[in-house]
Amino acid sequence: AREHCTRVVARLRAEGTVAPLAGMLPLLALTELAARRMREAQASVAEGLELSRTLGYENDETGLLGVQARIAALQGDAEACRASAQEALRGVMRKVLAEVARTGLPGNHHFFITFLTGAPGVRISSRLRERYPEQMTIVIQFQYWDLKVTDAGFEVGLSFSDVPEKLEIPFS
Repeated sequence: AREHCTRVVARLRAEGTVAPLAGMLPLLALTELAARRMREAQASVAEGLELSRTLGYENDETGLLGVQARIAALQGDAEACRASAQEALRGVMRKVLAEVARTGLPGNHHFFITFLTGAPGVRISSRLRERYPEQMTIVIQFQYWDLKVTDAGFEVGLSFSDVPEKLEIPFS
């Protein structure tokens, strides 16, 4: 599998075909990782991350961050593993919330989102901050409005004891 991926990636590079290359680099990184070729896997991840971010290919970026986390774990670097995994999860959350902002929640689906109320960038009313001084869990299901998602975070309108509130929550 590694040899096949290597040949396909080489061909795509020679042709200058960047979109399929962005999709192949995560596969090449995984096959390099399976062969315990850490340096080559890391190089494929680095190239893939640069390409996927340039092209805006969030799915490929998320997959590559997962491979990056796996490499770090195999190298015993728990901190780098955690950081890559968290970045991947933030990307998933950003993508899913952006889709919900565009199309709404299907059926009976919902999200529980827990965040630290004192974290930098969190904007909630003083009333909510008093009630939830450390962390808070919100539910996005039926009664939410004005959901807006950016690269940095999201804002949403929710009601607490019949009092409407606007919350701004960063992804970091």
